[in-house]
Amino acid sequence: VGARSAANLSASARIILDKANVRAVSPQDGVVDRQALRNLTGGLRAVQDVIGESRTNLRGGGNFDLLVPQLRDGVDDLITQLGSVEHRVDVTIRGTQVADRMLGYDAPRRFFIAMQNNAESRATGGYIANYGIVTMQNGGVVSREFKRTSEFDNSPKPRTLNAPLDFRRRYSRFDVDREWTNVNLSPDYPTVAGIIADQYKQFSDEEVDGVFTLDPIGLASLLKLTGPVSVASWPVPLTDRNVAAIVLHDEYRAFDNNKAARVDFLGEVGEAVFDKLLAGGLDDVLAAAPVIEEMIEGRRLQVWSGNRSAAQFFAETGSDGAVADTTGDSFIVTTQNAAANKADYFLRRTIKYEAAVARQGNGLAVDAKATIRLTNGAPASGLPRYVIGPNGDGFKAGQNRLFVSFYSPFDVAQATLDGQKLH
Repeated sequence: VGARSAANLSASARIILDKANVRAVSPQDGVVDRQALRNLTGGLRAVQDVIGESRTNLRGGGNFDLLVPQLRDGVDDLITQLGSVEHRVDVTIRGTQVADRMLGYDAPRRFFIAMQNNAESRATGGYIANYGIVTMQNGGVVSREFKRTSEFDNSPKPRTLNAPLDFRRRYSRFDVDREWTNVNLSPDYPTVAGIIADQYKQFSDEEVDGVFTLDPIGLASLLKLTGPVSVASWPVPLTDRNVAAIVLHDEYRAFDNNKAARVDFLGEVGEAVFDKLLAGGLDDVLAAAPVIEEMIEGRRLQVWSGNRSAAQFFAETGSDGAVADTTGDSFIVTTQNAAANKADYFLRRTIKYEAAVARQGNGLAVDAKATIRLTNGAPASGLPRYVIGPNGDGFKAGQNRLFVSFYSPFDVAQATLDGQKLH
């Protein structure tokens, strides 16, 4: 049985090599060929069928109890591994189906691209001052435009906050419907992205099919694929090594007396990287895959779709930036800049967690202590006021103020700030 299963799997490998050239789905002149995508789906389905057949054969191949323990364990491990591979293949098939929809073969698809600035922190990453609208059709980009988010708040058209009850209870006091800068106060990206899509629709009367969020660290990762890019307003090319420091720090000194250039710079960089990606940075999907995976793991790239099947795929692959629904021993800490400056570039955060687990009746009890240390390293002089302040009453240059949130499924027994008990 094991030999037959191995032969079937070997044949399956030949099938996918014949039917599905993975590199064929790489963009050619900025366009993904739909037939290549369908060939990949077909090849994956063939693999899935053979894996399922092999698992069935292994399970029904005889009385494994008669085998010596080492062989029996080996068969069990093989069945488990086949199940894991079968699941991954199934997820990949659904990914090709999601890609088919998002690439706009049947209808144009419009996406909101949010550029986050980590120097002014928010729960999903950073303040969103620039955004792009990208339209996909027939496998490629047919239009893209990058703008400032300030136009939302400057518009005379009123907006309302349509959000889940939990979001409204926690964050409505920050006037998200009038202050775009506070749209991403929740760490749960699907919630935030849904609000972004709705706020944009209220502003523009246009719906988007999805929301992508990217930060400067993510841009650095993409520059590994594209190579350096140049923008007219910056004297040297931007690379994966220098882009984060330039857009999070250096630009503020360079554009101290040019607000328009300062506000537009991150959007210009994002646009340049995006254009170079389309021009060839994604030509090898196998080389791009680990870079994209690293961005997703670090939440440098987060993806949301209003389409249910696409949303399920993003959730299962961990690319949706969702807060896990857990009852276990876990917590989240977020910081949000409340000083209207860019001092979070100098913020250093450390977390120490000490937990003791003991039996309590038929279950377990956890007694834990989390120590969160926030260190402000911003200088009191030498940088523009836009970076270190003061930008509000009661502040001095170099001072920072943070809205800190601690999320846990457990009840908090006690909390202190600088040694003083909080009530």
